[in-house]
Amino acid sequence: MNPPRIGIIFPPEFWRLPLEIGAAHCYFVEQQKRELPTPYVFIGSSAGGIAAACSVAWTESHFLYLRRVIRNLKPEQIYKSTLRDKIAGTFFIADSAFHFLTSGEKFPWWKKLIFAGGSLGTKIGVIYEILRAPSAFSNEPLLNLLKKNLDFDAVFNSPIKLEILTLDKETREKIIYTNYIASDKKPERLIDGLAGTSALPLIFPCRQNGEKLMVDGAVHPLNTMPFYRALENDCDVIIVLQFAPFNDKELSGCTAGLKIVSQCFNITTSEIGSILLRGFINRNQDLEAKNKIESLVGELGALASKRTSWWNKLGLSKKDEFFTKIDEIRKTCSEFSFTEMKNVKILVTKIDPKLLLPLSIHKFKPEQMKLMLDLGYEAMGPVLDDLEKILKEKPSCA
Repeated sequence: MNPPRIGIIFPPEFWRLPLEIGAAHCYFVEQQKRELPTPYVFIGSSAGGIAAACSVAWTESHFLYLRRVIRNLKPEQIYKSTLRDKIAGTFFIADSAFHFLTSGEKFPWWKKLIFAGGSLGTKIGVIYEILRAPSAFSNEPLLNLLKKNLDFDAVFNSPIKLEILTLDKETREKIIYTNYIASDKKPERLIDGLAGTSALPLIFPCRQNGEKLMVDGAVHPLNTMPFYRALENDCDVIIVLQFAPFNDKELSGCTAGLKIVSQCFNITTSEIGSILLRGFINRNQDLEAKNKIESLVGELGALASKRTSWWNKLGLSKKDEFFTKIDEIRKTCSEFSFTEMKNVKILVTKIDPKLLLPLSIHKFKPEQMKLMLDLGYEAMGPVLDDLEKILKEKPSCA
């Protein structure tokens, strides 16, 4: 008999990252106190994939180190402007300077014409280069940060399986990076996966992996709330680090075009994730109702058998249509689309939306990161209370 398999899903979006790491830290601390089983698998995409990779090391020293890193995190440690953007900016500044210098009346008309033509050509060229650029920013600072701060030995020797989800841009194939497949147990391989899963369209560049071009894992709808991977891992309990469907405070004062693009992407992934979560919870409720119906039908069948037996003892034959109806109910239950599905317990971390902060990769402060870490830690407590109740009902599974 093995303990129930517990899968933890790390949904995407940057504002969740400190919350997710705080929640994972809480589980680690409470595991010994409450004698909880070690989670079986961490599954994440986009920022959630990064949080999962950071948490899977599963040592107190690494969690404390992570908290220090996150509290001191700065936007420039996540992204930077590309060289193309800097050159474009330089050209625009130079163009403005030339326009100012040639604005005098004494400047010959033919020189003005030359400068005007050059100015127009410069602007067209810059706009063309910007439009054909693979992304607005570079995520090299983020990758360097991960290379420096991830404990790769602890990740690859963790008692917890890690699955980072990304997507092939051309074929839409879901790609999974792990810490348990031999070919994946390389620092550069893990960094490739993290770079791929965080390649937010338009914002960060796609990641080349051989012939595959990887984009943000959350681009695929199923990866926004990857229950399918938890089921593939045969999990009995799934903890979803959702906290809230969407942090709408991110949008406050957001006017820059690229920021709006990233926020709209977050809205889409959040809505899809919420729909998948509700659907999975409803599916579990339907399974429980079906099992209850089958149990009641069995009890009714037993009662009907006793009554039929009594009539037979009296030497009387009585045709009872009750059994026919019971058989019809059983047949109907077997026709449900979820008949062969496993009933999995779902636990979701929740936070009062009023407590959330307007956190985005463009703007955050150390005190905000610390507060979000603490909120995530606290939000995990009630979930672990529910987990203890489940474990008492079902202490082990085959």
